[in-house]
Amino acid sequence: MISTALLAAITLGAAKGVKEITNQAVHDLYDGLKFLVLKKLGADSSAAETIHRLEQNPDSKGWQEDLSAEIGKHKDLSEDPELLVKAEQLLEAIKSLPQGPEHVQQAIGQYNALADRGSTATVNVTFKD
Repeated sequence: MISTALLAAITLGAAKGVKEITNQAVHDLYDGLKFLVLKKLGADSSAAETIHRLEQNPDSKGWQEDLSAEIGKHKDLSEDPELLVKAEQLLEAIKSLPQGPEHVQQAIGQYNALADRGSTATVNVTFKD
């Protein structure tokens, strides 16, 4: 949920106000969540670098995947109550925007398939003996 909230906010432009976001609360909640993540992981961490690069290029699928991977490396983040509350608040604020929520899907691990808006996705894995 932490990386989903960060990705949704960055994609909307909350990091720099690049896109038309009229809700200052989204900016503030994003900044708060980012601050806590960087406080816990370190401002010089690879996660911090990934967040910075994604802020510079929010549409980059590669940096989006890298952020999910970086956050996913730190399982303690996904269980941190303070971060979870901030992430939930940020996602709720994004949903309340006039343009509505961005749809962000996140898959971590192997053999993932994502589908959206009535489509289907499958994964077939064959192991050779």
